[in-house]
Amino acid sequence: MATLSRQQKYGLIFLVGWLANLFLCCLVAFVLVRALFAVAEPDHWVLVSFWTHICLFLGFSIAFLVFLLFNNYTAVIFATVFTVCQILCVLITSLTIIADDDSNPSIGFSKDPILWIKSRHWLPILFSVIFIPLFAAQIFLINRYAAHLGINGGKRNTAAYSSAPTGQTGEEQLNIVQQQQQHEQLQHHDNLHD
Repeated sequence: MATLSRQQKYGLIFLVGWLANLFLCCLVAFVLVRALFAVAEPDHWVLVSFWTHICLFLGFSIAFLVFLLFNNYTAVIFATVFTVCQILCVLITSLTIIADDDSNPSIGFSKDPILWIKSRHWLPILFSVIFIPLFAAQIFLINRYAAHLGINGGKRNTAAYSSAPTGQTGEEQLNIVQQQQQHEQLQHHDNLHD
């Protein structure tokens, strides 16, 4: 059996997390559509919260795709921000559903899906327990993968500046740093193709 490279391991782990996130998004979309066509009118805050979660997932997916295609540091930041916002959205929505006094255990899902969920407090707790650690793991994986690729926000390598020989001008030091960065990028490019 072939062993996976570090990049393939990150990709596989992240794909599993993204698929779980997609599953949550599909469930939220399903409940949202059912709530819009249900007999009872759903609470507006629930609709806003569910739409927000779907938009955050789409934003995260686009930002991560841009990161994968272009190795862009800004895309890493946006993917992380969207994931943090997803954590907050799931947490606030779950706590609000649990705290809501409106419940009716005998109500059917097709009649009022939102009230059905509100009447079963274990559902939002279960989603929070499963997906908040998943989102936290996604943040960790994105940042580790970006660090593995050598993507950082700065244009300069401060370690190269501090180790540069004295007596050189700033421009000479900058040229040395740029040469080192080009060398590192070539090595990284060669490692990707091995």
